[in-house]
Amino acid sequence: MDERAVEDLLDLSFNKPRTFLALSLLYDDLDWSGAVHHVDHIIPRSRAERRVLMGTNLPEHRIREIMASVDRLGNLQLLPSQENLEKSDIPFESWITGRSDGYKTKHLIAHTPDLWTEAMLPEFVREREKLIRQRLMALTGKVVA
Repeated sequence: MDERAVEDLLDLSFNKPRTFLALSLLYDDLDWSGAVHHVDHIIPRSRAERRVLMGTNLPEHRIREIMASVDRLGNLQLLPSQENLEKSDIPFESWITGRSDGYKTKHLIAHTPDLWTEAMLPEFVREREKLIRQRLMALTGKVVA
């Protein structure tokens, strides 16, 4: 794996054939023989739909940015099916506050509460993609600043 391969992985999105595989590289401690894991939107897709965002009085260009970010790899994680069902469509900022710092670190979620809303989704995705890039490059033995 080189930098180009990492960038190709970061370009994957929800429901693409290699997305589960790409995400699985981030979780070296999962027990694959036990629970079924789902590809889950960290900030729920339902919270980033056009009709919902229009109700928040965001400008059109910002709504387009948010919608372009929602299915990116940077907004996806692997969750055991039961945890995914429990999370459901709870607003991310509410759900994540009940998780430990270790949980956030495991899922490569920046410890930056200002990014934990659908209005900040593009910035959340960019920050998380930096962390994913670092993790994937570490697998190759290379360090990314």
